[in-house]
Amino acid sequence: MDDERNPALVTKGNDMSNLLTSLRCAARKGDTLTIQLLLAESDAYGMALLHDAAAKGTPATVQALIKAGADVNECNIGHDTPLHDAVRWGKAKTVAALVKAGADIEARGSADRTPLHMAVEHGMVENVRALIKAGADIEARDLNDNRPLDLAAGGGTAETVKALIKAGADIGAREKGGLTPLHRAARLGTAETVQALIDAGADIGARAGDGKLAADLAKHNKAVRNHPVFRTLNKARSD
Repeated sequence: MDDERNPALVTKGNDMSNLLTSLRCAARKGDTLTIQLLLAESDAYGMALLHDAAAKGTPATVQALIKAGADVNECNIGHDTPLHDAVRWGKAKTVAALVKAGADIEARGSADRTPLHMAVEHGMVENVRALIKAGADIEARDLNDNRPLDLAAGGGTAETVKALIKAGADIGAREKGGLTPLHRAARLGTAETVQALIDAGADIGARAGDGKLAADLAKHNKAVRNHPVFRTLNKARSD
């Protein structure tokens, strides 16, 4: 038996990268026995190999693990599923492989977030599109009352904002405090996310629960304040 298939090499003394190397070699060879042995290993934080493979591996590795018996919806200690990890760090093909294998696209992870929440927060537009295509709820709210569009506006990218709007996300919906996505983008986002929302018809004259306009919040965000889009926001003061 060569080293790649030798279970003796898969010990608790090996780090996760070594385990994944062995896993990928086994997956390429279709070596189910070694995959099953690896499947029993997890790191000190309780993250099963399928989670790590979802984030860093290939669709083939993920498929081999699932075929060998890995639970596609297994939660780690943070309550995230392999799909949560895949949408944050992995590729759209891996996301598609997990969905095809039965991954719950509405599973609630840390902070009660769905995989779509995670994907938009990390600016993974291809994964956002893959989840939307699979039927993910674009209006789901997390523990803090954030929808995917709220997170995309405040910390995502213009492309994730556009993808959600194209899918029908409500650009006027409000979160706690009465903030619209445009308020979030003006306070925390980029000039490009602000522009994407304005181009889609966001109301620049909408006031938050405390009466503030998006322009008021943008004054404290250099990325927006120093961009021509700030002048567009300021027009709400004269309306």
